[in-house]
Amino acid sequence: MSGGAGGGIPECAGKDYSMQFFTPTAADVYRVGDTVSLRWYAGLVPQVDDAHAVEVELSLSSGSSNDADVIIMNTTVLSYGQVVTTEGQSWGVLDMCGNTAMTYDWIIPKDQSTASNIKYTILASNVTISDSRSVIALSEPFLIQADPAVSSSSLTSTPTSSSGSPTPPPTESIPPSTESIPPPISPTPSPSTAALSQGAKIGIGVAVPLAVILLGLIGWLAWRRRLQARNASTAGTNIEDYQKPELDASVEKQRAEIGGGEIAEADGGAGVDGRHHQPAENWQEPQELDGSNIRTK
Repeated sequence: MSGGAGGGIPECAGKDYSMQFFTPTAADVYRVGDTVSLRWYAGLVPQVDDAHAVEVELSLSSGSSNDADVIIMNTTVLSYGQVVTTEGQSWGVLDMCGNTAMTYDWIIPKDQSTASNIKYTILASNVTISDSRSVIALSEPFLIQADPAVSSSSLTSTPTSSSGSPTPPPTESIPPSTESIPPPISPTPSPSTAALSQGAKIGIGVAVPLAVILLGLIGWLAWRRRLQARNASTAGTNIEDYQKPELDASVEKQRAEIGGGEIAEADGGAGVDGRHHQPAENWQEPQELDGSNIRTK
């Protein structure tokens, strides 16, 4: 029974976690590029006299052999109770029975082999003592599958041989994935783009009326200047065409010459305009002046 407030026996009592990986398990299927949170048993809580730091190495093995094929974590010092690092490295308490576990986040490389007939295991080895390696945990066999996008592109492309004839694609089958692939997310326009389009519309709506008003004002000013120039030209032409009236040259006047002895008389019966007029009542006959009193220079 489980331990509780009544002080019963905890579930972890009597369990043997020796050489055990908690993750991955035999039911797990991963893809290249996935991050796998590896977790394995690391013994009981170290006592005062026990070592609080060990050097651990993680390796990947293919098939039934326990020989390391690829090192996935180089020799790394893990200290009990340390803070979890950016790579997920830690060593801490597993349960209330004093068991501990170590962790590490492994990113499956893109070039990892994904053959369907190969299952992989992970080995955790203690390499604290030089020239000595002891396996402290061994995972259950698990599968690694290829990226679906890469697989589909490689299957649709048909390689050609050096002779120019197409080479048939490989007949190796890939097991269907049990994981659902989320649909692609279509990009949505950002609020800044929508705001920019709305601002452009407002700018166009304001600029077009202003441009029309400005063009109309320029046309009116040009028409007014042309009208003023036309009026000024017409006024100058009227002044030049104006002529001072002259007297009628048909009427001749006779001038009296002093010292000539004769005085030209106008016809008493005719006026300047040629019409005859009656002499005035006090009208007198013209008389000649005495020229003896006139002095000449």
